[in-house]
Amino acid sequence: MWTEELFKLAYNLNQFNNPTIKFLEKLHTKIILRADKSGKILVKK
Repeated sequence: MWTEELFKLAYNLNQFNNPTIKFLEKLHTKIILRADKSGKILVKK
């Protein structure tokens, strides 16, 4: 699930060494790659 990946990235101390914009770009890419064909991001209910 994409939210779990988000939290893993957020709490990974190595991510804090990179500029914030690079972190956000990586996160954006991962979220986009998980979107379905209609562009929606699947979430658990």
